[in-house]
Amino acid sequence: RLELARLWENIATAAARGESDTASDLGLHRVIMRRADNRFIVTMLDAVYALAVRHADEGYATEKVSEDLAQHAAIVRAPLTADGPAARAALVAHVERTAARMGSVPRWRT
Repeated sequence: RLELARLWENIATAAARGESDTASDLGLHRVIMRRADNRFIVTMLDAVYALAVRHADEGYATEKVSEDLAQHAAIVRAPLTADGPAARAALVAHVERTAARMGSVPRWRT
């Protein structure tokens, strides 16, 4: 829980500056996914973050930072309250939105 709270604080601090902290973002997802014991999800996360690194030079619009902050708040809140289904739903929604923003189409629902 301490690691999750620390990463969340890093993300929120960067967002307050209008920036994105990709390392803390990835770390936050990894902390949560360590408990999932699902290699597919971890591999998918690696692919999404490879896209994020590729698009990092494009900068971060204020709307994107605000949207990411709200999504991360939901992701952090669920495990801290021991709500596994909410954590899963928040992660899936966030990864799908992030992938779509980068031009990728997640196919696990089709």
